[in-house]
This record gives sequence, C-alpha cells and structure tokens, in this order.
Amino acid sequence: MNALDHELIDLYLAGEMDGEALQQFEQRLSSEPSLRKASDTQRELIVSLRRDLYPDANQAAFLRTLEKHRHDITHIPHMKAQRVPGWVIAAASVAAIIAGTLFLSPWQKNLYKEFVSISMNAPVERGANERAELQEAAALFNDSEYAAAIPCWTVHWQQTPPMRMPASTAAFRYSKSIK
Repeated sequence: MNALDHELIDLYLAGEMDGEALQQFEQRLSSEPSLRKASDTQRELIVSLRRDLYPDANQAAFLRTLEKHRHDITHIPHMKAQRVPGWVIAAASVAAIIAGTLFLSPWQKNLYKEFVSISMNAPVERGANERAELQEAAALFNDSEYAAAIPCWTVHWQQTPPMRMPASTAAFRYSKSIK
C-alpha cells in the first residue's frame, strides 16, 4: 500500500468514484487483503467520528432540558451561619472540666492501696518473740489498715528498750518524739 491507495480509499468511501475507476478499485479490494483491511479500518473510523463529533438531535434536546432545569438542580438555599455565643462555649467548657474532674476524682483514690505492695513478715516468721501487739500490728499493716496498726506499734515501742530495737525502728521512734 502507498499514499495513492489511501487517497483511493478516501474517494471510494466518500462515494466520489464512478465508472471504470470504481470497478477496478473494487476488484483490487477483493484481491488484496491489506487494501480491504485498510478500507474497513478507515470506514469504521469515519463512522465513529461521525457518531462522536456531529451533534445528535437527542443530545441537543437533553442539553435544552438541562438548561431549563439548571436552577432547580444547582440551586442551594442560602443558610445563614449562626454564630455560637461565647458564653455558651464557656459554659460547655466549664461543664466538660467539671464532668472530667468528677469522673476521674483523683482525691478519692487511696494511693497506698493502689501503689504499695509492701507486706511485713510476722515476728514469729522472722524468729523473733511472739508479742501479741507486734503480731497484731503486722497483721493490720498487711491488711492495709495503717491507722489501726499505729497504736499497736506504739505499745510495742513503749515496752521495748531502745537498745533492743533495730536502728530503723529507733530512728522512727526518735522522729516521732521530736514532733
């Protein structure tokens, strides 16, 4: 195929060939598959271009209908933005802070029970004497009843001479006496 063949295809598809030239070209189309394939391809291309590029009567009617209803489709009613008063924002902030504080309530937590995991061995387990107030103080301390354990310790300290006390107990007793 050459450039002249493409021009002949254009003339044939446009219907501008007649007589002997038309008969010769149709004979070539039937005998040359490459020419027939090029002609079919160009015909499909022309049909496709006409369909896509030329205005359609239905398309024009559709566009008129769209234009007629444009306001109904695109109109958004104007709503005024309402500004929230500052006192409402302040009140909501204070309410949120109060609710958060009441929910968390840090002053009601017992930090000793939450974080301390100290337990005291009973004096009998340590091999010491079996004094009742010391046993009771250790049991109360292990049950996290610290306020109730203090009087038992106080009785023990008053009955035990300072020389027999461990250094830490003597230091604690001394610190309590200087207050």
